[in-house]
Amino acid sequence: MSLQKSTASRTSWLPSRTRQEALIDIVIDRHFESKIYTSGSAVSGYVTLASQSDVTFKGLDINFIGATSTHIHMLQYDSTPSSHTFLRLNMPIPEGALPGSRILEAGRSYHIPFAFVVPHKLSNTACKCPAAAVHERHIHLPPTIGSWEYNDIATHAVRVEYAVRARLVLRQDNSKKVKSIESHHPIKVLPYFPKRPPLYGNLESPTCRLSQKKMFRKNMLSRKLGHLEAVVTQPDPVVLSIDRLQTSGSLVLVDLEFTPASGTAGPPQVYAKSASLEVYTHFSLHHIDYLPDQHNRPSSASDPVAPYWNSHELTLEKPERPVWEQSSESCLVKNPRRGSEVPEHGPVRATRSLSVGSCQGSQSDESNETESVTYKASLFLPFQLPSIRKRLFLPTFYSCLVCQTYEIKVVLTAGPYGTSLSLTVPCQIAAEGCSPGSDTRLPGYVRA
Repeated sequence: MSLQKSTASRTSWLPSRTRQEALIDIVIDRHFESKIYTSGSAVSGYVTLASQSDVTFKGLDINFIGATSTHIHMLQYDSTPSSHTFLRLNMPIPEGALPGSRILEAGRSYHIPFAFVVPHKLSNTACKCPAAAVHERHIHLPPTIGSWEYNDIATHAVRVEYAVRARLVLRQDNSKKVKSIESHHPIKVLPYFPKRPPLYGNLESPTCRLSQKKMFRKNMLSRKLGHLEAVVTQPDPVVLSIDRLQTSGSLVLVDLEFTPASGTAGPPQVYAKSASLEVYTHFSLHHIDYLPDQHNRPSSASDPVAPYWNSHELTLEKPERPVWEQSSESCLVKNPRRGSEVPEHGPVRATRSLSVGSCQGSQSDESNETESVTYKASLFLPFQLPSIRKRLFLPTFYSCLVCQTYEIKVVLTAGPYGTSLSLTVPCQIAAEGCSPGSDTRLPGYVRA
């Protein structure tokens, strides 16, 4: 179910035809509009029922609900919105809180307390995906989407909402149709998201490029000088602080290797031309049974997954010039190159490694001696995400209808004529909060 319409106001919401029957008000203890709840946070308070006339009722339900809603624009037509209630916690009504006669007396107020705890994970039945890796990701709570004071980057076609709901079921004597009065009190939830290992093992993303190799020339008309290869390493996760909504910095490491075509060619100067954060919001009207940023869409999948993409420029913090190291493999170690023969293209530190296996049976024949020279270097690119004043980068998460993932795209430039190499690597945004198991109190609710 979607809470979008009914959560427009935090106070009582009632159709006009029932306003004279009863009023429902939900009060959450120590709540304020910008308060953020996380894993293990207590959500407690009370529901007040009041009526100007006697009202006969059948029962009262108090729930803590989490729901996702999506819709997809198909040309000029809108699809039917899809919704998924992934969390429903029921609060037992204390005995004696409501009259045994099941009649709300006119002019009297009834206060019913409630107490919930934001769970660290959903129940296993919240996701029916058969793939264990996908199921494990889907039973983590998604963050609130669409209700922040900041731009949370995601498309308007997606909403994730949390709310305390109170529903009074009225008794109807001559009708089979159930009549009820509801009120919702929305809250913002930013769950705990732990750091995860790098994704290299099972990465099949069509948008990632972890390495690129290009032929390098001094200019357009000159002969080939060699090949330059760049390999990027996934950075450590960026950590989002839940209390301040601030993110930590991280570092992109690019390993460089230059293989010259001749012994006189030296490594080029390499620097980072640009860097950007690529944000992907994958959403669907039906269950997403794979991880869109890691796996290609299965051929058996019949329901489309719509990607929403936007890019944000990153500011690199004083990237250093790479220092090249010369590495060679030969059967006989020759005299090091004279200083006058060291290439002038960039800083070089000479090292040599002897290939023992290739030397067997060839040491007596110096005419067959060959030497393969390569230059290696590392480029360190520290970065920070853009300021929270403009936008909010939510944690990386996967759920049944919505996933939000991030990648970093780095463009390198080499040599005086700007030979470019483009690399794209996954980047996780984690969230600091209450770690699982830190709250040993028994929850004051019953799982649906």
